[in-house]
Amino acid sequence: MPCYDPGASSQAHYEEVKKFRDELNKVEAMLCAVVNVLVDNKLIIPVVEAIDTEEAGVTPNDIAIWWTTHVKKDLERKEREKKDDTRTADR
Repeated sequence: MPCYDPGASSQAHYEEVKKFRDELNKVEAMLCAVVNVLVDNKLIIPVVEAIDTEEAGVTPNDIAIWWTTHVKKDLERKEREKKDDTRTADR
């Protein structure tokens, strides 16, 4: 898949971006599930410390920033869903 093809139709490009975004969301959900298990079982620190940061291209700080941001976004999403559920139940 080329990074950019100026000859591609906008619909084809949209579908490619959507497919990529869907795949990224799924990978993020899987990573979230794994990190949650590690946190709950107090294994996150030794696992993060064992990461070959040169090979992975990420640092423990990168992981901490991603996790903090992800948790915040997830809480906001859950609050929105809760409000939506409440509004639906009131109807």
